[in-house]
Amino acid sequence: MKKMKTLLALSAFVFLPGAALPQSKPALDPMPSFVKGTELYDAGQYDQAVAAFSEALKSDSNLAVAYTYRGMAYYAQKAYREAIADCTKALEFTPGDTPTLLTRGNAYRNNGEHNRAIADYLRILQTRPNHSEAFYNRGIAHYFKGETDQAMTEFAEVLKASDALDLHAGALLYLGFLYDVKGDSAQAAEDYAEAVRLDIAKPSGVTPISLGRQAAQKGDYEEAVQQYQTVSQSDPLYAVALNYRAHAYLAGGKTDLAIADYKEVLGLSPAYATAWSDLGFAYYSLGRYEEAIRAYNEVLRLNPGSGAAFNNRGFAYFNQGDYDRAIADYTEAVRIEPSLAPGYYGRAGAYAKKENFSQALTDYGKAVQYDPAYAAAFFSRAELYSKNGDFEEAEADYSAVLDMDETYSDEKNEKRYFYASTLKGRGNARFQLGCYDEAKADFETALNLNPALLDAYKGLERIADIEAQGVEDEAEVQQ
Repeated sequence: MKKMKTLLALSAFVFLPGAALPQSKPALDPMPSFVKGTELYDAGQYDQAVAAFSEALKSDSNLAVAYTYRGMAYYAQKAYREAIADCTKALEFTPGDTPTLLTRGNAYRNNGEHNRAIADYLRILQTRPNHSEAFYNRGIAHYFKGETDQAMTEFAEVLKASDALDLHAGALLYLGFLYDVKGDSAQAAEDYAEAVRLDIAKPSGVTPISLGRQAAQKGDYEEAVQQYQTVSQSDPLYAVALNYRAHAYLAGGKTDLAIADYKEVLGLSPAYATAWSDLGFAYYSLGRYEEAIRAYNEVLRLNPGSGAAFNNRGFAYFNQGDYDRAIADYTEAVRIEPSLAPGYYGRAGAYAKKENFSQALTDYGKAVQYDPAYAAAFFSRAELYSKNGDFEEAEADYSAVLDMDETYSDEKNEKRYFYASTLKGRGNARFQLGCYDEAKADFETALNLNPALLDAYKGLERIADIEAQGVEDEAEVQQ
């Protein structure tokens, strides 16, 4: 009976006269919210733009362009994870959309996911092979990874593929950085000057950074710092400007200020491998080797193929007395870059500390083979030859150092102490070879450069003793 009453009640409910079946609400048009979002985005009101695009997506969750625009608004707010998520959703509907791929690539790059960023730029270039913004941003990704040659290739493509002055100016600025890394300061200066000339369409951080780099090249680090300080925090080049301000502080002897700037840079761009490398050098220059090693570890996490990072970490290990780890790092450095002279030089020093002199001499030979002007390598090999009693070879290497700079006798030359030690070393080698007059001249010149060289005084005393003994012997013969 209970079941029957229930059925009757339900039946009565279903067929109740005048009752209407539930109706679905008509779908709302997403376009008014979307258009409002684009207007807010163009006005730089990104929070409100995100809200408007979100409202549009409530009305139509398949509106791909709303995901793209919301991703762009998130990107403008530096909310890179959210930007990546929205662009990824948009790409489910429009897999090859260029603006979406470019935004996601830039978000990946700024989030430190450089390889994913490079993959997105590649997808753009596969369908649009002359897309200058893809080349430009891929160049920045390589630059942040510390991949100099790859970055230079990308920026060169920008100059060929685009007529946009702002992109040309930016590409020339980065090329200036990269030529500086390669030691071509003349080409770097030329690129900086051209970048300033072109930075007129949309004036940006390009001009002050270029002027700062030119001032730094001339040794005017205060002017460089002042230029870098004019780059606003909203400028995409702000982190780069901070990094180079740190360079200027470091070159001007203000290492603590440099470290503070590098830390701020890395707070903004945690995957900026170049900044990690520079921070490592700053710590190294202060003798804070453990912190330098940690910084180089970060470089290698971001760019495992960086021969320079292995080399620099090797020097930090060397100064800690950890010669085995140093040798391992130097070995990896020269494997990656077979002509990396400092890698051979560092490994030679570590082998010498372990008294593996034959291997040390081989590596010093490699260092001077790849860099014939490597004065420190010639000097260190000469020292090792002297230690082994090979004085003719030692004299030749000391002479090679002295032949590199004819101005070493100038008291204002900052290298005078190094050359004084070289002259003292050659004087000792010549003394051992019985060339006393030449040895005496070397010891005297060495003392003119550095009067504190006690060994040079001792060398002169030994020569004086020999000369006195010679006079006595001659007198005896005459008697």
